[in-house]
Amino acid sequence: MLQAFIITLREGVEAALIVGITLAYLAKIGRPELRKAVYAGLGAAFVGSIALAIVISRTQWNQDILEGWIMLAAAFFVVTMIIFMMRTGRKLKGEIEGKVGSLVGQGSSFGLLHLFFSWCCVKARKPSSPWRPSR
Repeated sequence: MLQAFIITLREGVEAALIVGITLAYLAKIGRPELRKAVYAGLGAAFVGSIALAIVISRTQWNQDILEGWIMLAAAFFVVTMIIFMMRTGRKLKGEIEGKVGSLVGQGSSFGLLHLFFSWCCVKARKPSSPWRPSR
């Protein structure tokens, strides 16, 4: 139980950091009306991850084999994330602002919604996700 709480807390802090950077950047460039797209993307990803968790929990897969493959995939993603963060961690804020800036420059609310929907889906698909179905 404590492990799940710590993982959920870590993921929540990471999500809040990226959302906070984006909202601060939108305020900085004077486009606060695009906050709705950020919140819509977050909401859509939340609902989508809950729906996927329900679908997965109702399927009849061999639980041990499924968990084994998920653990291997998680190990792969953790290693690649560590390598990625070593290379780009210092520039991450600038990259987030750059991506949001390019979407804002195009006037694309849908682009911002899609950016946050896809980012949250990536966060939710991790085996450490709080929406992971229990046994």
